[in-house]
Amino acid sequence: MSSPDQLQIVSNQFAIWHTFDRSVKADLFSTAVVTPEGTVLVDPIPISSTNLSELQARKPISAIIVTSQNHWRASDQLGQQLSVPIFGHAAAQVDDLVFVPVGNGDRVKTSLEIIAIEGAAPGEIAIFSEDDGGTMIVGDALIHVEPYGFAFLPPKYSDDHRKMRRSLRRLAERPVKRMFFAHGLPIAWNAASRLRSLFDSE
Repeated sequence: MSSPDQLQIVSNQFAIWHTFDRSVKADLFSTAVVTPEGTVLVDPIPISSTNLSELQARKPISAIIVTSQNHWRASDQLGQQLSVPIFGHAAAQVDDLVFVPVGNGDRVKTSLEIIAIEGAAPGEIAIFSEDDGGTMIVGDALIHVEPYGFAFLPPKYSDDHRKMRRSLRRLAERPVKRMFFAHGLPIAWNAASRLRSLFDSE
């Protein structure tokens, strides 16, 4: 895995950092979300001490969320280092890693709603915040990378592609202005409309 890029401050509430993982030939992205109760890291890859300090200075890190069994990345290490809880779907269990199970409709802090996505990777969830026009953070089920662009996870990587698409239709019903990805750059505007367009093009 290459060294993570510099922290990119997207807004007062969001920041991202990413790297290219040569072992899987994919860009890996992580998101930091500032909530009233502290900053939450989503699918964190390793992060430099300087960037971690910058996030802590914005608002202390208080939780980590893992969006699927495939996205533990540096979560366990950072959870121990920062002494914060890790949240994930029960099906995201790997070996004996310790985390707090969450399911569809549960909340992490008060503003981050968990949405279960069936048919993608084991334990796949999306995270929704209605603040500031609505934000969705997704794991593997939706990607925003070349050569695919903004697209569904290709069928060969999903457990049940039809079931996954049915689950994703629920996301398109939400008021979502922006979307962040575990694989790809954010969509900053009209994210829900772009997601509906994916279904319209089928």
